[in-house]
Amino acid sequence: MKNYIYIFSLVLLYSCQPTASDVPNGNFEKWKSKNNPKYWQLKGGERTAIAKEGRHAVRLQGIERKDAEDGVDPGVAFSGYFLNILKDKTFKPGLNGHPITFTPEKLTGYCMYRTEQTDTAVVAGWIEKEIDGENVKIATIGGFITDTTSVYKPFSFKFDYKEDYKEYDASKGRLWLAFTTSHDNPPLISSILYLDDVKIE
Repeated sequence: MKNYIYIFSLVLLYSCQPTASDVPNGNFEKWKSKNNPKYWQLKGGERTAIAKEGRHAVRLQGIERKDAEDGVDPGVAFSGYFLNILKDKTFKPGLNGHPITFTPEKLTGYCMYRTEQTDTAVVAGWIEKEIDGENVKIATIGGFITDTTSVYKPFSFKFDYKEDYKEYDASKGRLWLAFTTSHDNPPLISSILYLDDVKIE
């Protein structure tokens, strides 16, 4: 009997510990097709066998577009929403984000970035939660990937919780993320970003 109580106590203890949680398909092992990873939307992206771990990762690169200003769009990976380009060239998120079960402190993963000039890749996102019947953006995340490298290196970006929600429980909220190859205007077609093992912790 004591053994059962001890085992139950261990299970309860470790189930309550905050641990790293996978962003849906953050390891990019599940693909519907070469250009369509499950739970992600890509623009200028494709599956690659050059991975940090496992069999696959995602490779993003700027693409030439005849209808795009300056002829180039950056490569982008979206998690949690589709990117809809409206007639006035503004952007509107669709879908509802990915549900989260705890309050994350940071976004982590591995990347490999290549560019011919002083370009930077961009990371952006936010957490939204329904509070008193309204959807409130309680935290944002953003930063730049600047180091060019021929091997995967870790990245880590902290979530910035708004002052009123710094001690707030973000569980049952929803997460949106975006990675893009180029911060330059116009975007550089030579900028290439590899991503793998993307998580929130």
